[in-house]
Amino acid sequence: MTARTLPYEQPLRWLKCSIGIAEQHYTLFLLCGLFSFFSAGAVSSIPHIGSIGSSILMFVYFLATLRLTDKLLNTKETLKFETFLNLAFDPIVYNKFRPYLIVIFAAALVKTVLLAVGPGTLSLPLSFLVFLLIILSSFAAFADLNSDHIDPAGRIKEIAYGFFINGKLTFMITLYLLLFGFLSLLCFAVPFFFYFLPMTGPVYFLLYASIFDTMDIDEMQNHWSTPA
Repeated sequence: MTARTLPYEQPLRWLKCSIGIAEQHYTLFLLCGLFSFFSAGAVSSIPHIGSIGSSILMFVYFLATLRLTDKLLNTKETLKFETFLNLAFDPIVYNKFRPYLIVIFAAALVKTVLLAVGPGTLSLPLSFLVFLLIILSSFAAFADLNSDHIDPAGRIKEIAYGFFINGKLTFMITLYLLLFGFLSLLCFAVPFFFYFLPMTGPVYFLLYASIFDTMDIDEMQNHWSTPA
């Protein structure tokens, strides 16, 4: 698995493409985003075990979103919300990718224990580290879909290295999304939330495919981008 170094204008291309994809398949990605957001949020409110359960669900849903976007861009299948649910609860996730689930479970458990016995100031850094592990694990599991050998540590290291050598681009796209997310949380920007949420899945798939696959972002942009 080889990572490519990409040009600095890439984040704007990813955003433009993801907006086009989300607009043409708005209902699908909105339903997927809302379901993921609220179900993981509901589980997280369960005392003691909520953080562990929501961490596992975040991995499952993010991996399903990557697979859904991949199907959308590379096949001519008609995809529905049921497709997302089938991907999220696909037995392959709980059998083949059990090592990734164990890694996330262990990390979330350690976080829960440390927060129970340690100072509250640990909450933010620990939450960030677990979230980062979930994202890297989701990309790693996606990369392992067609692999017979599952090595979470090795694959996560490869994914992390690919993002590291494209650190400025990864930081820029994350900054854009955080800005969108912040605006979405403002009480007067509820409609903006419904615009922002559907594009998050496609933009991260484009990030992965551009770095680790041979996806031609120019061709993708010409096909999916909305007019400037």
